Amino acid sequence: MFDEPPQNLPVEPGKAPPPKNAPRPVMQDKASDVPITPPTEVQEPPAVPPAPAEPGTSRPGNEPEDMFAGMDEVPSEESTSSASGETPVKAVENKGSAGKIIGIVIAILIFVGVIGGGVWYFFIRQEPVTAPVVVAPVQTIIEEPPVLPPEIIPPSISPPAEPEPVPEEPADTLVPEALAVVSQDTDSDGLTDAEEDVFGTSRVLADSDGDTFDDGSEVESGYDPSVSGARLIDSRSFAFVDIGTMWRLFLPTSWVLQEDPVILGDFIVETATENTLHVHFDQKPRILTFEDWFGSNVSGVDFASLVQGTTESGDSYWMTSDGRTTYVTDDSSIISVRLMTNGSGRIDFPTVFKMMSKNIEQI
Repeated sequence: MFDEPPQNLPVEPGKAPPPKNAPRPVMQDKASDVPITPPTEVQEPPAVPPAPAEPGTSRPGNEPEDMFAGMDEVPSEESTSSASGETPVKAVENKGSAGKIIGIVIAILIFVGVIGGGVWYFFIRQEPVTAPVVVAPVQTIIEEPPVLPPEIIPPSISPPAEPEPVPEEPADTLVPEALAVVSQDTDSDGLTDAEEDVFGTSRVLADSDGDTFDDGSEVESGYDPSVSGARLIDSRSFAFVDIGTMWRLFLPTSWVLQEDPVILGDFIVETATENTLHVHFDQKPRILTFEDWFGSNVSGVDFASLVQGTTESGDSYWMTSDGRTTYVTDDSSIISVRLMTNGSGRIDFPTVFKMMSKNIEQI
């Protein structure tokens, strides 16, 4: 690319430098095969070497002289051409030929792509075929239960026969008071089995104390059937209990007296069974007889059916024909005592009630 080598290059040992007036080589253009004659060398005046530096002085920047200065700089094609006045024809022609070739190749590729795309779109391409959707019918699956093997039941052992329970009367069946009957008397001595327990006598012996008198007869006469010749008033199984502020009753010590929760001022006596005693008080004017008071305050009972008696204290009392209600009066008040079965249908203390009626007294 250079017309001549630089002058400052070292010469290989053993070879002489080429003469300055030697003929220059002829360059030929490869594209046109026309020889190119290099320009005639212009003789430049010899360069004047710089004056040697004075002793004691140095170059600018105090740098030593580079003996290889100018060797690394290679003159460019443009500078060389400018200096010699030659135009770079070869480089321009090479660039134009390469650009034409590349443009032709790109145009050919585009044309082939367009032709191939049109052929594919109009002749080769196929429309997609949509397969029909087939819906399978729903099948109802009926699951059958598994067949189990027959169960082997061991022979049962029958339990021993139990005695049939004795049917009892339902507790919720209430018997009207008018239909109640006297409960069982095992030894038929005039005292029910419940009363035998109150007096402490035998249920199977009519004469528990052996004094030749039946137990029931002794109680009606005021004697203790458990002790021969003893009176009930002295028995430890009975005692007087105050009812209110004016009257008192002779009751078994095992019974419990409490106020009536329904009627204010009345009392209820709890026994050992379903039977209870209801105690009620009434005021009576002094000028009014008991018969007049009874006719005005008690309905459904004929006064003529009452049985009149005298208490141990000398007061008069009246008892209904069923033996379950007693009235005792003084000049200004009346106390009434009623034996209630409370739906049990059994009268457990008929003899005790009569004995108690004879012993009602004022406080």
